[in-house]
Amino acid sequence: MVLMRAMYGVMVETIFICSVFASAFYGFTRKLFDLNVDDKYMWAQAFTGLQISINSDIKNLYSSGRFTILKELEAVDTSLDPIEVEAFQNSVSDLARRAKGLSQGLDLLTKEVDGFFHVVLTGHGALLCNV
Repeated sequence: MVLMRAMYGVMVETIFICSVFASAFYGFTRKLFDLNVDDKYMWAQAFTGLQISINSDIKNLYSSGRFTILKELEAVDTSLDPIEVEAFQNSVSDLARRAKGLSQGLDLLTKEVDGFFHVVLTGHGALLCNV
């Protein structure tokens, strides 16, 4: 039970961090997720406060006219000429396609790990029944 709660916590934090990075790299707040965590977890209130704070800061940055969260990305945007921008956008599109492929591969890996975990639990249950 403790392992499942820890895995749930890691999953929630990972999704939150990935949504912040996606928002930073894509340049809009549509990629931000509002994750709801059940109050039965001790860390739910702290996580919700952190999420609200960071998401509102990001939304305020975008509403003030800034289109990137990271200063480095903003510097790149201002220093590129139109030809370089097109090449950069092509690179970003290629990276997005590769990221999608990686995501699909990770989904398959997740399914396999889940299956393995169920086999381990079944074996553990069978072993306990025999003891």
